[in-house]
Amino acid sequence: MTAWYLKKPREHATGAKRRRRKAPGALERPIQRSIIELIETLGLKVAAVPNASKLAGDAANRAKLIAAMKKDGLRPGFPDLIVMGRKPGQIGVLECKREKDGRLSVEQKEWRDFFIEVGHPWACVTSVDEALAAIKSWGWLA
Repeated sequence: MTAWYLKKPREHATGAKRRRRKAPGALERPIQRSIIELIETLGLKVAAVPNASKLAGDAANRAKLIAAMKKDGLRPGFPDLIVMGRKPGQIGVLECKREKDGRLSVEQKEWRDFFIEVGHPWACVTSVDEALAAIKSWGWLA
């Protein structure tokens, strides 16, 4: 009998390799929605940036849609949420990640560095509690 670590990965009937399952833990979308609710209850304004929107259709159709969205201003890695405070100039951004294995892409790191360089608050959060702590650290809440 062949050891499990020497076996080839299983393939689907189509010949395609099996997809890797995502790590357990909360998904990004419900976390983001909960953070939006929190921000609104704090009396702040928030806008979501649909950079990671799920596109329907076949690969060719999705490629066309993505090309059109890039022409319209889609920027890979741009943070998920733009948060606006109650005072002039209070604009910060939040990158929402899943609880486990939520790593920043190269583009997300570039945006992080840009926002920090120009003096806008930036935070990567995996929960409502982390988002609240970030906004408090920005000094926007009394």
